[in-house]
Amino acid sequence: MVVVEADGNYVEAFVVDELDIYSGESYSVLITTNQDPFKNYWVSVGVRGRLPQTPPALTILNYQPTSSSKFPTSPPPITPQWNDYDHSKAFSNKILALMGSPKPPKNYDRRIILLNTQNKINGYIKWALNNISLVLPPTPYLGSIKYVDVILQNANALAENVSEIHPWHLHGHDFWVLGYGEGKFSDKDVKKLNLKNPPLRNTAVIFPHGWTALRFVADNPGVWAFHCHIEPHLHMGMGVVFAEGVHRVTKIPNEALTCGLTGKMFLSKNN
Repeated sequence: MVVVEADGNYVEAFVVDELDIYSGESYSVLITTNQDPFKNYWVSVGVRGRLPQTPPALTILNYQPTSSSKFPTSPPPITPQWNDYDHSKAFSNKILALMGSPKPPKNYDRRIILLNTQNKINGYIKWALNNISLVLPPTPYLGSIKYVDVILQNANALAENVSEIHPWHLHGHDFWVLGYGEGKFSDKDVKKLNLKNPPLRNTAVIFPHGWTALRFVADNPGVWAFHCHIEPHLHMGMGVVFAEGVHRVTKIPNEALTCGLTGKMFLSKNN
């Protein structure tokens, strides 16, 4: 497969036999149909980043007029080991912006560091950012911030040396993925950041015990969710909200203040 696009933005084309797709991400790939047209071929989808509880899903790449019910003669592709994070990182590091794509600003005005932790609150396992677990209000956040208080609850870490992989999705913006790293991000990592051709995405993965550096231009007034795109993790508190130029937002429709907030609405990619 030749990968040519990620999250609606062109990338420098590169060839792979398989690719990692995290929740919230999208890719466009090209294939050349140059195989024996009298056979069919397996396409396999397996679980990565979590211990699989189900076998890989299979479908058939069908060459017409061969019957689609004809089983391939070769075995299905084997999914890489679920916790082979070096394999996943190698794929993520291949994703670079197509030459001529917009570049990120060379400097930043504000840097926000968000630490993923798992916490126990009132007997329930919750996710938190900087020990604050997100609680969704009954009124959408734009209305909430303009008209009611928002209370954030601090929490403690649940366990040491526990780290998982998480796909983070930002509403209202694309961002540049400047790089990935191991351990705690520090000033020495700044020189490693890619300002030449970082991919423009709306979803980025954070690897276990590591960091991911993002940059975006705050030019879209509103209130935008930034959250793990594994839906249960969002409802367990793994998210933050960026209030951006709210003073520039004028009248909010009454319907928006009384409609309430559902998970599906909050997770909509177009919100």
